[in-house]
Amino acid sequence: MTQMSFSMKDLSSEMMGVMMLMIGLVLAFTTLFLAVTTVITGNTKTIVMMLISLAVFIMVYEILMFVYSDRIRRISVKEIMME
Repeated sequence: MTQMSFSMKDLSSEMMGVMMLMIGLVLAFTTLFLAVTTVITGNTKTIVMMLISLAVFIMVYEILMFVYSDRIRRISVKEIMME
């Protein structure tokens, strides 16, 4: 419906094209909403595990960056230039 609304300018009025575009967008978003809710309902355990894994990864990454940035601050410029 969305693609058809753009090609209807030659065959019908502009208002008809806008109406078809809106109908197509409403149908697309409704279908997307139903698909997403179905996926979320069917895979809640997997989604929770992914969120936990993401949170753990972020914590470990931030700790490593903090440790390495502290080590880098302790190295003098002279020591870096000698290497």
